[in-house]
Amino acid sequence: MQRLVVLTVFALLSMALTAQKARNEYRWGMAYLKAEQLSEAVSSLHKAADKGNPDACVQLGVLYHQGHGVKQDDAEAVRLYRQAAAQGHAEGAYLLAEMLRMGVGVEKNMAEALTFYTLAAKKGHADAQHELAELYYKGGEVARNRTEAAYWYKQLAAKGDSAALFMLGGMSEFGDGMPLDSAQAFDYYRQAAAANHAEGALSLAYCYDHGIGTKADEATALQWYEEAARRGVAEAAYHLAKRSDRPAQQLRWLKQAADSGYAQALNDLGTCYAHGEGIRRDAQKALECYRLAAEQRLPEAQFNLAVAYEQGQGTDADKTKALEYYSRAAVQNYGPAAYALGRLYATGEAGEQNWQKAATWFETAAKQGVPTAQYNMGILYYRGQGVDKNLHEARKWLERAAATMSPIQEAARNFLESHF
Repeated sequence: MQRLVVLTVFALLSMALTAQKARNEYRWGMAYLKAEQLSEAVSSLHKAADKGNPDACVQLGVLYHQGHGVKQDDAEAVRLYRQAAAQGHAEGAYLLAEMLRMGVGVEKNMAEALTFYTLAAKKGHADAQHELAELYYKGGEVARNRTEAAYWYKQLAAKGDSAALFMLGGMSEFGDGMPLDSAQAFDYYRQAAAANHAEGALSLAYCYDHGIGTKADEATALQWYEEAARRGVAEAAYHLAKRSDRPAQQLRWLKQAADSGYAQALNDLGTCYAHGEGIRRDAQKALECYRLAAEQRLPEAQFNLAVAYEQGQGTDADKTKALEYYSRAAVQNYGPAAYALGRLYATGEAGEQNWQKAATWFETAAKQGVPTAQYNMGILYYRGQGVDKNLHEARKWLERAAATMSPIQEAARNFLESHF
């Protein structure tokens, strides 16, 4: 029995001595690496790794992955990361998960990658926690699980991670993977904004603006919109432009938002150029603003661009392009564009007169509340032009047009009085 105890103590001392030697070799390896003495660094790191030092395994894995001081070898990098991960090394587990996820140096295996991300995350590895949160939130590579995403965002938030705080704010505000709780959402946004998260500042401004999770406070909302705009959030600058009653300041904020590519700001700035509102009139600049916003599928901009092409504002008139952009806006249920399409098909100005297509688009616009389209549908149903004649439908649409406060109101009333 006494001999067994002695042997056990000896074994433990031997292991401790080996671990100490491994740590020393690792330190020498890192010192050599810092001094760019690569062959000596690799030699010392290999000695440390062979003795089981996980830090050395990870550092060697990085060198093999990068081909720095050694021949590039991703398979060897994977072997070394796996050796470190087997000892519970967080960075080794994370890097192994990355290789498995991408299929670099090893066959792609998302299930195994998830296992090692989780191992690293449970040891507090922030990047692994972030990857898990994103993976579970977005789904696709793994089954979407917003509750699990919230768990990992909370681990990051506890470290003051501003992006995680912002995400938790949104998840609380909309009850997405977390209980619906506007007060909690407000608090997360507040913490994110305090941690210099730009979108967090915008969301905090929105909470104050609309009384979400806190008492509505327009002055404080404006302060946070300004803070978000200062941090480069285009939407915040746009809010300030819409709120300002000083033309010069309004234009400054609008330009800031537009310069950042914010679609609505580009469209509004285009309108300023088109009509000379607070700025020198410039049809070509208006056209360019509309084009940039239209590329982001903003229906108002697509409509305005179509008008410019139809009327030759800032460019040569082109009815074909006008038809194209009216169509893009109309399929997004933008009423004025649907009406314009109906008008072009009714008149044949774009090259094809087609009363059935005209009626289809006029009705789409009419349902969107466009008075002139409602009036036209009444006339088409009365005449049976492009649609089957139907006096009931004709009267319905004419009455709707007559009930509007629009220029077409009188014409609709007169038609009703003289024909019904």
